[in-house]
Order: sequence, then C-alpha cells, then structure tokens
Amino acid sequence: MNASFKITETLLIVEDDTELREAICETLDGLGCPIIAVPSAEDALVVMRDRVCFAVVSDYRMPGMNGIELCRRAKEEFPRLKFVILTGYADKQTVLEGFRHGIDDLLEKPQDLGRLCDMATAFVTQRQKEIEQDQEELKLIRKIFCDEANELLRDIEGLIFKLEDASGQSDVIDVLFRKAHTLKGSAGAFQGAEKISAVTHAYENLLQASNISKLA
Repeated sequence: MNASFKITETLLIVEDDTELREAICETLDGLGCPIIAVPSAEDALVVMRDRVCFAVVSDYRMPGMNGIELCRRAKEEFPRLKFVILTGYADKQTVLEGFRHGIDDLLEKPQDLGRLCDMATAFVTQRQKEIEQDQEELKLIRKIFCDEANELLRDIEGLIFKLEDASGQSDVIDVLFRKAHTLKGSAGAFQGAEKISAVTHAYENLLQASNISKLA
C-alpha cells in the first residue's frame, strides 16, 4: 500500500461510532495521504470547506444528516469528490437513492473494510495520476508563457530605444502600450505571475499618461 508519493489532499472519514471510526482509520493508514475522521455529516461539511478533500468514506445512518444526504450536498460543491457509503443496512431503495445522488460505491460494515482499503488505494492512485498530469500541463503552460513573455520583453526593449528619436514617439508609445497590455493579459491568466501583471499594469498607466501629455 505504499504510494509513490504523498498527496496533500485529504481522505475524510465520517462515522459516529468511535470504535468503528478508529478501525476504519487503522485500516486505511499508510495510503500516502492525510486522513481526517469526524463523527457527523455536519462536521464533515466544515472540513470539506476548510481543506481540499479528494474522497469521503461515510456511514449511512447517523444522527441528523445521513450519508446519502451528505453525499448530495457535498457533490453540489465538489462534483469530482469520490464518495463511498458504509452501512450495516441497505435495501434496494437505499442503494438506488445513493447512486442517484452520486455515491461511487456502497459497502457493508464492518465486513467490507478490506474491500474499502483496496478501493481507497485505487482512489489515491487515481488522484496521484491526476496531480501528475496537472503538473505536466502546468509545466507546459509555464513554458509557453515564458517564451511569449521573453519575446514581448525583447520587443519592448527595442521600442524603448526608439523613444530616443523625437519624431514618431506617439506611434512608438502606442505599440509599447499594446505589447505591455498583451504581457499583462497573459500574466493575469497565469497563476504565479501576479507581480508581473501588476508591474505591467503600472507601466501601461505610465505610457498612457506620457502619450496624453505629448498630445496636449
């Protein structure tokens, strides 16, 4: 059950029976992800809104909100969330209701804890692959952004030297503004480039003010 690397997203356990909650946590220990266990659906919603959870294992019958209702409410906010119901009682209607509201599986407790372990391992493995894919896509996006930004900065540098020529300065400033605006837009759409966006926005304002003063 050793994962290739640990993920920071949480596997959430929701079980009102203390002994069973501890047994589930012990069964799932070593998955390679944080595990948080809470005694109620209300507590679970608080955790899900406070930190990123990729999967939930929930009891069906609990005081207050049951597991299927918890699944319905959770999936409204987090549609990609994996959700497994554990129950000691499940008739056909309960099963159909659960799948209608988006559960991924329904297992008997405590008999299916071994199966739960295999299922949770599969969830972790799938999430790891998704994270790795996201990281590769982010690297590609970062490379494209850096290549485009470097090209724009080279153009901007050349245009700045042209400002030494007194004639046609307004035209040069217009082109500079467009280049800066393009760089600001690209940086604004790229997470981690907020400072570049802010600096370029200030540069835009400077160019705009300079052009207005020359036209006045």
